[in-house]
Amino acid sequence: AAAIEAASPGDRIVFMPGEYTSGLGVISKSSLTLESLGGQAVFWVNDSYAFQAGIHVEGSTDIAFDGFTFEQADPFEPENNGAPIYAFETNPTAIQFFNQTATSSNGSVIRNTTFKNFADREPVIIDRTFDVSVINSIFENIDTSTALTNQAALLIRDANNGSEPVLLRTNVFRNIEGTVGGVFTKREAIIWVENSAVDIYS
Repeated sequence: AAAIEAASPGDRIVFMPGEYTSGLGVISKSSLTLESLGGQAVFWVNDSYAFQAGIHVEGSTDIAFDGFTFEQADPFEPENNGAPIYAFETNPTAIQFFNQTATSSNGSVIRNTTFKNFADREPVIIDRTFDVSVINSIFENIDTSTALTNQAALLIRDANNGSEPVLLRTNVFRNIEGTVGGVFTKREAIIWVENSAVDIYS
């Protein structure tokens, strides 16, 4: 998080091999590349920013995530005078792109990244942000089947711009269970698209 705060547009932030806990909070800068050296940086996602994602990209453009592994851990439990604040106990999302109004991300991308062992929350949410790409990534062991409705491995909503669609290319989805349509309709919900323009390529 400190490296992101100190970064300037165009900087490349390299994460050394190892395990990292919690999220990076809000990324509000643009034109940054976050890269896992040799694909060996693992994030145990156990924190949610304001009920959102461990990494929450808002009001930023041209953000790249490359070569990470994200795995869900037990939710972070902040305390108030020694007692957990249970309202914050929510299984976190790994990465969320979000804007208050639909906005172009100007080529933001998640590539060569693995999301695994997530429950009751989508590991990736693209919300009111178009021109985002997810490329050569793996989603595995994602179970959102206990959630109420319309949960999946990847949620895309209100990204409706036909000239700058969300791009999904050469991704792998395996062992996915989600809910579509209601509590009692459990299907293998891989991708949930709502009011969005999306191009999907195998």
